[in-house]
Amino acid sequence: MKNTLLLSFILFFSSCELLDQKKPKTELEKLPPLTTTGENTFGCLVNGKALVPKRSTKSGAIFQNNELFIGADFDNPNRSISIIVFDGSSVAIGNVFDLTDTLKSYSRYFVRDQRLCDYDTHSTIVGSLKIGLLDSENRIISGEFDFTKILGECDTLRVTNGRFDLQYIP
Repeated sequence: MKNTLLLSFILFFSSCELLDQKKPKTELEKLPPLTTTGENTFGCLVNGKALVPKRSTKSGAIFQNNELFIGADFDNPNRSISIIVFDGSSVAIGNVFDLTDTLKSYSRYFVRDQRLCDYDTHSTIVGSLKIGLLDSENRIISGEFDFTKILGECDTLRVTNGRFDLQYIP
């Protein structure tokens, strides 16, 4: 009787574990984790759907001449995101940059579809980029971003939960 009861518990918990493994990931779980070790990761939710480059070589960062460029290509490059900070002298851990049509920074989202939607600097209504790590010795930059853009003939674009952990080119 004890062996049967013990076997029943083992089978029950094993089946629960198998069910958990088959549970599909949420869109947020599909994004790379927030790291600060130069993993060369990039991802965000675009209108609630996960967008992550298929290869780490499709994302990158350049930090030179007081300018910071962070970007990624998706879907062979039918989609791309780029964020540029022109005042790189203020790029430091914890600093937050406003991405709403400023002379110091901006964001861009491009998608090549039937409408050729190019959400550029003039379509941002709200947005920010936060630096989580800037390691000049190991050339690593990581952080988070989000922005919302409106373009007349295209859908409202909401980029949320954006994250990157990149080795940058000086």
